[in-house]
Amino acid sequence: QKKARFMQQISVTVIRVAYPPQTDEPEAWYILVTNQCTCKGKMSWRPQENEQLLLEGEWSTYHGNKEFSF
Repeated sequence: QKKARFMQQISVTVIRVAYPPQTDEPEAWYILVTNQCTCKGKMSWRPQENEQLLLEGEWSTYHGNKEFSF
């Protein structure tokens, strides 16, 4: 039996974009270092340092570190 997945929302402040390096394509899959955790997901624009985001997704663990996939 599969566990039900519940989407959650978190409010974060971007510290830096860890991936991808600077690109001309605004829509991409991003890894964001934030004030709460590492966040991973696809966005239609490249977020800037200190930008506040409201993300919807789910918590997980990667290599023992807590992260949020949106």
